[in-house]
Amino acid sequence: MKTTGLPVWGGDGRREGYHAHLPGVIDFRPAHLSPSSPGVFPRMRRTLPRKNPAPAISPEEEALFRSAVSDVRPLSHDTAAMPTRQPRLPPRRRLHQTPVMSLTEPSETELTEADHLEFRRPGLQPALWRRLRRGEFPIQATLDLHGQTVDEARQRLAMFIRHGVEEGLKCVRVVHGKGYRSPGLAPVLKPRVAYWLSHLGEVTAFISARPADGGTGAVYVLLKRHPHS
Repeated sequence: MKTTGLPVWGGDGRREGYHAHLPGVIDFRPAHLSPSSPGVFPRMRRTLPRKNPAPAISPEEEALFRSAVSDVRPLSHDTAAMPTRQPRLPPRRRLHQTPVMSLTEPSETELTEADHLEFRRPGLQPALWRRLRRGEFPIQATLDLHGQTVDEARQRLAMFIRHGVEEGLKCVRVVHGKGYRSPGLAPVLKPRVAYWLSHLGEVTAFISARPADGGTGAVYVLLKRHPHS
């Protein structure tokens, strides 16, 4: 069977050559296009629908608009300064705190009569305990309870310890006195300070100070580290 070649046309309408018909090949050109037509397919264009024209403004509407904007004044500049927002820092998460009123008056059996005070929680590193006992930690703050009543001393002690933890302090000193001037020559604040400190979760350890720092009339207090310090 004799095959007839189809012309191939370039974009400029010139004939570039022939391709022979092969069995099974279908010519997809529209029937109304002849081989002499430049190009292959005509370019299709989409016509967008026209928008409806805006309705005319009546004189009454125009007068109402001019009356509404009569007090408007143009700005001196076309830019507005945006206020700078400072990033909000997350609040410090407080440690598990014992309320001040929970530091109750200990019973007589809970009061120590020891002249030398010491306390440490389980798990404290031996090296830290040795440094505290030797007075090697710098004293970062001191609370003097001389002349305070029991209630005043309890509240001031609790606030002092918690403030120290929130400020990231490591070691503080509490001066409770030796009680030589107390009625019956028995110390009043000293055994209570030891009891209260052992019931404050922010306290890791405490021990009577060295003679240069008050001796048995004061204690070094090692504070728990604040999570954000």
